[in-house]
Amino acid sequence: MRGARLLLLGFLGLGISWSATSQDLQLQVRVQAPNVQLTDRSVFEEMERALQEFANTTKWSTREVDFVERLQGSLVFNVTEYNQASGNMTGTLQVKFSRPVYKSDYQSNLLFFMDPDIQITYVENSILEFGPQRHSSNLTSVIAFYAYVALGLEAESFQAGGGKPYFDLASTVVANAQSANAGRGWTRFDGIKNRFWLIEDLQNPSNAPFLSAWTDYHRKGMDKMHNTETQLAAKEAIKTSIMAWKPLYMKQPNLFLLQWAIDAKADELLSVFSGGPSVPVTDLVAFLQQLDATNASKYLNLGKQR
Repeated sequence: MRGARLLLLGFLGLGISWSATSQDLQLQVRVQAPNVQLTDRSVFEEMERALQEFANTTKWSTREVDFVERLQGSLVFNVTEYNQASGNMTGTLQVKFSRPVYKSDYQSNLLFFMDPDIQITYVENSILEFGPQRHSSNLTSVIAFYAYVALGLEAESFQAGGGKPYFDLASTVVANAQSANAGRGWTRFDGIKNRFWLIEDLQNPSNAPFLSAWTDYHRKGMDKMHNTETQLAAKEAIKTSIMAWKPLYMKQPNLFLLQWAIDAKADELLSVFSGGPSVPVTDLVAFLQQLDATNASKYLNLGKQR
């Protein structure tokens, strides 16, 4: 087997089985370390291959999917510090997942996030272990966490409540990491933009309107954009879905949930409202400029025909 050996633990206990022909992810993994001074950089190349194999051959769910239905994504590890003797690495991780829009070749972003606190260990030819019941390593737990979150967001984009089993698994990964004192990014005290808060916000009942709007955004909006006869209603549904976030914003202006969501959807919104049937967007523009104040100027073009 090319790369590290894989050991997947504990799935039978959760009713999740491994299948060589029906994986869930089509994930591209990159490991870059431009500022690490090292003569032999093969460890990063090996880590890249091993992680991609681990992510793409693991059966993360019980669903049966064809190759083309696998959830697409990318993980880019940027290693800033590396201890060759121990294999310890620190750095950041850029996470991106998307799902196809009905009757199109367009991929709609589900998650686009820069994780600032990556503390992992990788030694060439090591065994990559993961089981939902326990924390084996930060490396596989980070991969598992984002796999479950992304699968949950995808499921929720098709059916309200569909993401709960995956969000529960992601929460278990966080709890296990906390119990193992696994380092930064897993607790509420490690900042306001981390893995803990990502899943905490998704599971907080007070944020339930976000998930309801998330479902409508994709099913009533994006998945109806292919048909010229339904485009106007689709664009109105997309606008209504985003505006449904406003009460959450007014209550918690710094809610992390809304920050990563707009990072994922901003460019898409500009594209959706740039052509086709016209929808009044004055109130939408005003809200987006509040929500994404740093990039407020780019929303001035929202709704303008190209």
